Amino acid sequence: MTDHATRLKNAAPTIASHLGVDWRVLPTDADDADTVLIDHPNGQAVALQISTYGSQDGRLFAEGRLPSLPDDVNPDEVSTYSIETGRIGMAPGKLGKPRQVAGEILRRLLPTLRTGHETWIAKIVEARGKEKHRQAAAALITTVDGITGPTRNHPSARNHPHALLLAWDGQDRLPSHTRSLTNHCVPTIRATADANDRAETVMLEMRNLTAEAARAAIAAAIAASTPTCANPSSYPPEIPQ
Repeated sequence: MTDHATRLKNAAPTIASHLGVDWRVLPTDADDADTVLIDHPNGQAVALQISTYGSQDGRLFAEGRLPSLPDDVNPDEVSTYSIETGRIGMAPGKLGKPRQVAGEILRRLLPTLRTGHETWIAKIVEARGKEKHRQAAAALITTVDGITGPTRNHPSARNHPHALLLAWDGQDRLPSHTRSLTNHCVPTIRATADANDRAETVMLEMRNLTAEAARAAIAAAIAASTPTCANPSSYPPEIPQ
């Protein structure tokens, strides 16, 4: 461990105590011994590091960090790239005055980190809302006899990543008929259950239906989509903020 890292490690507990009673120093990772992480139970964290790049004495940096994503959230549905968490620099000599370091963090860094954390929470709530509506839509569709699924769409799919996919394949209506790319008589249904954070959006692809089946499907969709016929109880409740 370098002299800079030792000074930083020794000063970190006092810096944390001046940030507030709930702030604590996390154990140091052996692969990143020159960085000290101070975190809060709400998930916000401050990384302290002394960089000697371009300066013999170095420069003390404090950088805001966001929590790790919860396990129930699809990672690529919550983009943190554009969330500003704050980064400030100080003379390394300030490590001898940990109260001043904490004061700089409180004044110059934490307001930005708190705002970024609020944005992060909003993104988490939105992602969970989408998934709740997807799951509710898929659960309702699977009550139809013969439907298979749901399976998860691939996250790299061009359209509707993470949607839930359901399917039905019927019997060939003309088993002895000669087939071609545009002449099939095997009825199929493919349902893509996706959502935004407030409502489900189900896409249906139906092929090779009889005219009667097509009419019935269209009529049922129109009737069930009429506002006066909608059943609010079938939708998931709002997610608490």
